[in-house]
Amino acid sequence: LLPKKLPHENERALRHAIAQAAAWGLTGVHQAGISEEELESLARALEATPQLRVYVALRMERNPTPDTLAQQDQLRRRFASPRPM
Repeated sequence: LLPKKLPHENERALRHAIAQAAAWGLTGVHQAGISEEELESLARALEATPQLRVYVALRMERNPTPDTLAQQDQLRRRFASPRPM
């Protein structure tokens, strides 16, 4: 078993992956099923190296409660960026 990575370890790995993707000429990536914690780490990594356009879909539980839907909406609003024209 491997221990769960700490947030700063995830951010370091994400910054490296973002730099590698940019070096390969990628301009955007998609990630389906991301958690709130992963989204926070990704946002911090992108602040440090904003070279990549990232589209994510938040992980959603089956039959979400109204509170869960409200939390998802808050995250969407907090991390949404203007769409390019």
